Amino acid sequence: MPIQWHFTYYHTPSLELVRIAQQEEKGQTVSDNAAKLLLNWFKVCQKDTAMKHRLKLLAYTFNMDEVSIPSWCKKFNGKPVMVTKSCKIFRGPNNDYLELDVDMRAWGIMVKKGVQALIPQSLMKLKFALTFIIQGQSEDELPERAVNAIRISLADIRLGTSWPYE
Repeated sequence: MPIQWHFTYYHTPSLELVRIAQQEEKGQTVSDNAAKLLLNWFKVCQKDTAMKHRLKLLAYTFNMDEVSIPSWCKKFNGKPVMVTKSCKIFRGPNNDYLELDVDMRAWGIMVKKGVQALIPQSLMKLKFALTFIIQGQSEDELPERAVNAIRISLADIRLGTSWPYE
């Protein structure tokens, strides 16, 4: 069986988002459209498939020219993709964090080929960022804003753990 790549991301809300959620719970007007969309997504994403599928992932590689990345992959740098069926969502026991479990086996063949071209030989040289965004679909859900962002530089996958799939 070929090696499969899988990553899990834990999200805890910022103090600002907690403050906005408290305002909303008290019935106060919240004027931040992106925060309202994110709070709504947090509330319903596990039950509402259409809302869950509005999650986008944006990956940006800072040093593409230093790493042997296939030329056809370069045009996708910094372009968001809908995560849809590849993401499973879990909540912490006290609703204090959200776990996004993205299984790359569910991605399209071209994306998988691109990732396999990078891993493992190029990953330790890459400097990249990952950002999740909730797709705004109406004027009152815009402008979109990053839910979170993580920058990864020179990741050494040899330090990772193998997980037996059955």
